[in-house]
Amino acid sequence: MTHRCPTLPASDASVYGAASSPRADDAELLSLVDASGHPLPCSAPRAMVHRAGLWHRSFHCWLVRLGPQGPVLLLQRRAWAKATWPGAWDVSAAGHYLAGEGLAGGCREIAEELGIRVEASALTWLGRHREVVRYASGLRDREYQDVYVLYDDRPLGAYAPDPEEVIGLALVAAGALAALAAGTMRRVWVPARLWDGQGWQERRWPIPRHALVTRVGSYYRWVARGAARLLRPRALPSRWERRASARC
Repeated sequence: MTHRCPTLPASDASVYGAASSPRADDAELLSLVDASGHPLPCSAPRAMVHRAGLWHRSFHCWLVRLGPQGPVLLLQRRAWAKATWPGAWDVSAAGHYLAGEGLAGGCREIAEELGIRVEASALTWLGRHREVVRYASGLRDREYQDVYVLYDDRPLGAYAPDPEEVIGLALVAAGALAALAAGTMRRVWVPARLWDGQGWQERRWPIPRHALVTRVGSYYRWVARGAARLLRPRALPSRWERRASARC
């Protein structure tokens, strides 16, 4: 079956819109896919992709560690200059694959946003999430998100985020995050590291439900379950297993 490239807008005005100013990364070329997620032999500038609602792929990676009650996830707070969801809490690291990039593009995003280097072999595939969102600004995001989990338990102070991209990091129990997204919790207090404009400060911080990026479907519950599966080999033995071991 032949997959055809979509017809692209001809003018820059249709890319940026009358009220928008071009950003430094607007001209980056992104690989396109069709509505079923199949790769297309073409690419388009990032701004055009989001203005015209062209299907494309993106990368999500959730950093996971073992907490006293189970899996704990790392959240990032998006910078206020972001075109979508400014100041909101989101996946640990995320971004777009540039034209021709594979999983190395995801590792690039982790390095750019969190300041750590990760080998592709350390990532565990969780699955693909399809999302369609239309923003009040007129942007249309139609993407297939390649979702990965990564075990990483370094302290918050060991990350080196770029404040132009990320202005906060927080650790939240996976179950609490799923409950927050579902609306069964109004807010959750978490250990966080926040950028105050001059430096990074660590403190307890509340995350209300409205400050969490909204995802289509049961995305956060799905991620929480995936984090739990990743940690099973690392989980502490149950009370029954400790007793059985003591008897041997």
